[in-house]
Amino acid sequence: MAAAACKGYELLGKALDRKGVVACAVIVLALAYFATKLSWTIALYQAPGDHWDFGYCYRVLEEVLEYNDQMGRYIGDMVLGYFFTVLGAGGVLYSGFKSASGSYVFRKNIG
Repeated sequence: MAAAACKGYELLGKALDRKGVVACAVIVLALAYFATKLSWTIALYQAPGDHWDFGYCYRVLEEVLEYNDQMGRYIGDMVLGYFFTVLGAGGVLYSGFKSASGSYVFRKNIG
């Protein structure tokens, strides 16, 4: 996610500067949030019993989790997702800050 966000910013902005790295970090964290929520929504949608439509499951997910005492597992999944996102994206985002001029261009690694 981080590499795609940074590369997209670079293509549209001609160079990846520090402002772009911060914007990419915010985008990556938002994507990690929505990925976790989407995963839990799919599980709720596929659960046996009352069949709700997908949009309704997405809207009431937190209420259903609180009612069933599953909010701790959901938050744990969210924290774990953020941890692995930061672990995986850290190198890409850090490399954007490495440049002394404040801009960074991705180079194709040959080898």
